[in-house]
Amino acid sequence: MLAGKLLEEKRPHLYWTPCVTHYIDLMLEDIGKLPLIKKTIQTGVSLVVFNYSHFSTLTLLRQNVVRVITNNGSNYMLVGKLLEEKRPHLYWTPCVSHCIDLMVEDIGKLPLIKKTIQTGVSLVVFIYSHSDNSNRS
Repeated sequence: MLAGKLLEEKRPHLYWTPCVTHYIDLMLEDIGKLPLIKKTIQTGVSLVVFNYSHFSTLTLLRQNVVRVITNNGSNYMLVGKLLEEKRPHLYWTPCVSHCIDLMVEDIGKLPLIKKTIQTGVSLVVFIYSHSDNSNRS
């Protein structure tokens, strides 16, 4: 803005106006920080990335692939549903190891299990802090 005002002072026949595109860009950037909009944008980006990164694979293997296994995130679930709708012969399956990881994570939050884990971590820290490091190979 300062450069625009200086330009108007030196050349009175010129009129400086702010760039509307820049203002719209700044507004959209702020709107994109709102939680609901941010999540929607992230889902859209995930879909675009998926489409671009898997286009050639899906084109080549369209007839041979029958199951797609992905992470359990909501964006992956959405992509799985879209794939099943677009290609009726495909089946989306959540990743078993990710499911087990989520279950173990939740089990680790149970009070008795959490206390046991904390005790184990304290024991390991104690053992390592009192061990003789010079004998390690």
